[in-house]
Amino acid sequence: MWYNVALAMTLVALTLTSCQTVVRTTPTQMSTVRMTCDPATNRCQTPEFGLKEKAREGERISWTMQPAEGWRLTGNPKTTFAGKGIYGVAVTAWDPNSLTCQWHAEGDSKLFASGGWVAGYCYADAELIPPPKPVKVRPTKKKK
Repeated sequence: MWYNVALAMTLVALTLTSCQTVVRTTPTQMSTVRMTCDPATNRCQTPEFGLKEKAREGERISWTMQPAEGWRLTGNPKTTFAGKGIYGVAVTAWDPNSLTCQWHAEGDSKLFASGGWVAGYCYADAELIPPPKPVKVRPTKKKK
């Protein structure tokens, strides 16, 4: 009788170990879409983006975006997101001229697995780039 229980437990263990999530990671892409910047909050943010994955599947997508024309990022990068399953949105790199945001979603890998999703955006503090100072032109003296 004990061997029936041992056999059943072995089958359950093999079934659970074969239920693994395979996560695809795509290389970081440079986006043609720029971040939107708000002078009221001095903040620039990426467009909201989402991923939806089936059970035992996952994906990581990264986009590098530039702030709107006339703006530069000053720091404090953060994210806002929601999802189901295993999910997240993260800032993976930033400098004054760009921000790289990664979206990650995975479906469950349990025996009765369900899909997963994530939706969100990245943002950072920013400032308007001051225009260059005007060049003073000295009038030329007329010769007599």
